[in-house]
Amino acid sequence: GLNIKLKASDKNWSFESLNDLSTLNTSRFYSGLRNSNTLRRYFRMPILGDSSFNIFTNYRSRAWNGTIGETEIKSAFGGFIEKTKFFASGDVNNNLNIRIGTAKYQAEKFESSEMISLWRSSFFVSLDSEYKIWESSLENIYQKNLTPLSPVLIKPELILRTNVNSSYFNYENGSQQGFLKLSIGPQIRLGNLERNFLDYTKFSVMPGVKIKFGNSPFKFDNAIDLKTLNISLMQQIYGPLIVDFISNINIDNSSKSYGEYYNTKLGLLWHKRAYEWGIYYHPNNDAGGLYFRINGFKFGNSVK
Repeated sequence: GLNIKLKASDKNWSFESLNDLSTLNTSRFYSGLRNSNTLRRYFRMPILGDSSFNIFTNYRSRAWNGTIGETEIKSAFGGFIEKTKFFASGDVNNNLNIRIGTAKYQAEKFESSEMISLWRSSFFVSLDSEYKIWESSLENIYQKNLTPLSPVLIKPELILRTNVNSSYFNYENGSQQGFLKLSIGPQIRLGNLERNFLDYTKFSVMPGVKIKFGNSPFKFDNAIDLKTLNISLMQQIYGPLIVDFISNINIDNSSKSYGEYYNTKLGLLWHKRAYEWGIYYHPNNDAGGLYFRINGFKFGNSVK
């Protein structure tokens, strides 16, 4: 097989192409190809300010939709305008994302594996916010030396995270779908990885509620799992050995998927100052893998 990634930019333009070939046999070439392309132009709009205009194409894209699981978008092409802004309101840090566009999708039907092809117009707004409730004294942190288990100083803290996102979709066949999702929960980080036993914990829990109307004719974007719970945990066991766990659970007792989990990741990491490696397993789609990373002199510029 072959994996090709291409990125190019010139002034206010950028282009990105991702190509994945699982076979080089010419008789199976198109059934083994996955491709996505994005051409982006940055510009300034009235009211929205700095934004980007995006034209995209996709061929055989995988998509995951909660407890529905994996589905496939056979092909898609279209365009959208996107605005992203980071800003602070007092002690609250915010990330705003607005997207307006239209595209034609050929994808699986909601209640079957039949492929249908429809235009979809969309409007999406998302706001992620963080409020720092508590943090360890910066003076104490900067007086410490770097440890052999982490390339950066670790700052214990307690943060309240919120997410509000809303979408509206209008489809060529007259169908409509809209929803508003609200999520809120704490994230706590304790320990400094200075000792060998249970000296680092990062834990977050975030329940969410989704209010919707209408339904999508497609499987990949139908709003399901109306009440959810997101849980994540990183915990040092001994020395450089750390466990990593992330999962989402359907907690809507009126749903036929009540109690099911999705987007779950189980990881076992060997975490050192100069390098790290890990093994991951995704039980929802029986996928696994491993990674290795070298931490350079400037951690933000590290290579994988």
